Amino acid sequence: MMALRLALVALTLLAMVSFSQVGANVFQLDVGSGPTWVVDTVTNAPLTLTANETYTFVVNTGVSAHPLAFRTDTFANGGGQQVTDGVSSPVGTNPYNVTVTLGSAGVFYYYCEIHPSTMEGMLTIDVDECAATDPCDDN
Repeated sequence: MMALRLALVALTLLAMVSFSQVGANVFQLDVGSGPTWVVDTVTNAPLTLTANETYTFVVNTGVSAHPLAFRTDTFANGGGQQVTDGVSSPVGTNPYNVTVTLGSAGVFYYYCEIHPSTMEGMLTIDVDECAATDPCDDN
């Protein structure tokens, strides 16, 4: 019984270490009903990223293909232009990873290329004010 408890504690600690190594710039996208994207239980969650930082989207699509892509406007407004600069091709099958580094501030959208009308969320890209002149450094 004691060995089982120790094994459970070790697995719990391993899971915590693995999660902490993922980092703050990782978003997991799951597929919800509709279909929709789900981030931390929020459907088509609006996300805020910092310009010139790299983010990883871990896309868990289940049994269907849901290719993640980025664009400059909503599907309802015609979709604007697809954003490909700074966006990696998907790596893996399911789940797969897409890395994104967007250099300019503004509003973009992440979406499923197959279901753009229901699988779309807003990305706000902010400029890191500390990066330019480093006035935020406490040292």
